[in-house]
Formats: sequence, structure tokens, C-alpha cells
Amino acid sequence: MPNIRDLSASSNQLGSLDYCDLPYTLTSLTLEDNNFTSLENVKRLAKSSPLLKTLNLKNNQITSTFKDQQRTESFTLPETIVDVDLAYNNITSWSIINELPSTIPGLKHLRIAHNPLFSSLRSADGKPMTSADGYMLTIARLPQLETLNYSKITDKERLNSESYYLSQIGRQLSLAPKEKENEILSAHPRWKELCEEYGEPKIERQTESGIDPNSLAARLLECTIYSPAAAHLSTLPNEHNPLVVEIPKPCSIYKVHGVIGRRLGLEPTQLRLILETGEKDRVDMATWNGVEAWDSDEEEAEEVGEEWKEREEELVAGTRPLGTFVDGQKARIRVELKAGVGTRQ
Repeated sequence: MPNIRDLSASSNQLGSLDYCDLPYTLTSLTLEDNNFTSLENVKRLAKSSPLLKTLNLKNNQITSTFKDQQRTESFTLPETIVDVDLAYNNITSWSIINELPSTIPGLKHLRIAHNPLFSSLRSADGKPMTSADGYMLTIARLPQLETLNYSKITDKERLNSESYYLSQIGRQLSLAPKEKENEILSAHPRWKELCEEYGEPKIERQTESGIDPNSLAARLLECTIYSPAAAHLSTLPNEHNPLVVEIPKPCSIYKVHGVIGRRLGLEPTQLRLILETGEKDRVDMATWNGVEAWDSDEEEAEEVGEEWKEREEELVAGTRPLGTFVDGQKARIRVELKAGVGTRQ
């Protein structure tokens, strides 16, 4: 088979290509349903298949780039490879994704759906992240990528994804002591490049804030409150002249409704309180359910849209403390009035 271009060696219990003689002419190689655990298991392709364009490693057990995390030398797969499928593997960390630009420098089209990483994402402060976050953070780590899980990456998506990723790195640095900075940045190889493109985010470390963590100031949230209803009810604060109230973080949302209601001269039951987080979600992602939304590997998947919306959370009256909804010392709350509202007499 001297001129073979497409080869499938699926379901062969392969764990390495070290002793496989592959045709020099290969442009497409399918290795689904085998026992590969790292990209290093297929590094022989760099010598055996210099014309390879498509590499399918779907449904293996791949967790990392290297067999041994204490590796001593790097490797690069053929620069001709532009299309890679890593769906249905065992990827649990961002390390392998961070290393893709150097391991597969020609990569433009990636499938990475249905990996454990995307069902257990957490922010720097331990809060669960959404499927939209996973989509954006993957795009931001791979500057050369053109499609992700069959969806074309638009210029607007890339800009939003990279800006969001940069803000998340900034948040992680803010929550850690100064001496941890180099360790944190080593996990974000695009940090310097993104700072040059978008500007370095402001880092406000808690230890540098000057606030005693045991003091009352550390337990207070500065809440900026406004209402769109101010347009027809002049007693309410508007967006340009908001009401600023300090509320203890341990306060239940029941009490928050009471505090704001008293300050506005309204019954708490007449209010809807909406926390504006300042973050954004893709509209199409925000309306889908779970990881399956952007993790879809359907061949005919439709191109993902570009619309975004502000991420908000309603503060429904209950016993949950206000502080569990908010990072830092400030919050922005929009007050919406329910039907039939009347001020107190």
C-alpha cells in the first residue's frame, strides 16, 4: 500500500505507535477506541507521517501531553496536522490544552467534547462555572484555532473569550499571595501575550487591601442600588444617581429585601432584586443545558451565534447570606417593582 492516504486502526487496543510502521503518504489517520493515554504515545507520527492532516484520537484514555509529567524533552507532531479529534477522552486539566499550540503547531480545527474537565469547572474562588465559560476558556488558550467542536470561531467570540480569560487570571492572582504569582502564571502561558493585546488587569490582592479580615469593614458589602422605575417614580434612585448602602455579608436575602425596602419606602414584597455580576454569557450558551450544549460533536452542528448578554442573578428572598453571591467588597443591585406597587403612607 505505497500510496495509501486514509487509514483507520480503530478498536485495536493500541497504546503506542512506537513500533508501528505507517505509510509515509498518510494524510488522515483514525485511531478511535484504543488505549492511548497521552499525545506522546503517537509522537512517532513526527517521523513516519510528515504529510498527515487529520488525526482522530476520539474515545481513548488520553489525559495529558506526556506519558511522564516529569518529562525531560518536548516533542512536536507534524506541522501539517490541522484537524484533531480528542472527544470522549479523560482530560481533567487545562495542561494538555495549554500545550497544544507547541505540540500540534498547525492545529486549526479541534473537537474536545465530552471530557471530564468541562463538567467540573470551577472559578478561582471555587464557584461552579458554566458551559459557556468552558467554551470561552478553550478558545482563549488556543490563538490559532478556527473551529471548536464544529463551530466556527468568530472575531467577536475570540475577543470576548480572550478578555474573559484575562479577567479570570487577574481574579486568580488577586485571591493569591504575591509569592504565588509565578506559580499561577506558569499555568497560563498566554498571560503576557494577552496583557500586551488587552492591557494587564488590575490586581487587588486581599492582603494588600488594608482591610483587617476580622474587622467590620471586611464583613460589609458596599451595595450600589438603582431602579429602572425611577423614570416614572422620582423617589427611587436611578442609574446615574444610585443609592449606596453598606450591608453585612452574613445578612440573609430576607433581611436584604427588608433593608432596601425601608430605604426606598417600599414593602419588601413589592421588590425584585437583581444582582448584576458585570460578566457576560453567550446567549446561545446561556439558554442551553449543561456541558452537552457546547460539547456536542454532531457532524451537522449549526454554527454558534455571536450574541452575548449580561450575567445576572435574582436575589430571591430566603435564608442564604448575601456574601455567598458576591466576590469582593462591592455589589451592584437593580431593583425592579412588581405589579401594583404603592409607596408606604
